[in-house]
Amino acid sequence: METKVVVDSSVFVNACLDETSSHISQAFMEIIPAKHIGMVVPEIVIFEVLHILKKNGGADLEEVIDFFYQSSTNEVLSLDQEILRSFLQNQKISKLKTSDAIVASIANMKNIPLISWDKKLLKTVGIAYTPEEWLAQNR
Repeated sequence: METKVVVDSSVFVNACLDETSSHISQAFMEIIPAKHIGMVVPEIVIFEVLHILKKNGGADLEEVIDFFYQSSTNEVLSLDQEILRSFLQNQKISKLKTSDAIVASIANMKNIPLISWDKKLLKTVGIAYTPEEWLAQNR
């Protein structure tokens, strides 16, 4: 079993909004800390999540910030030269939006699974699952 996963904004947003598959994202978000699995969260993901939730309303944004930065199982990553070099070397990401390309580069660079609802993004990473697929293998 993995000890860390990179989690894309699509999972966090889906867990916070009332969408068809929200219960799956919520279950994923509950089981990760229970299994002592660390979430690697690129800072750009936090910006994306906050931006989307701010536009949609209904979420306590301060609570969201606290979740990312105060959880002992989260590792928030700022962009650095190593990530930038990985970004430049990854040929599969050229058609992704910049934030997704950064997330994919981090998952590939660290060789840890990416969890996302974005099928296009999942195809660019060596080890990748939707939250539903991950849960099916790790419950």
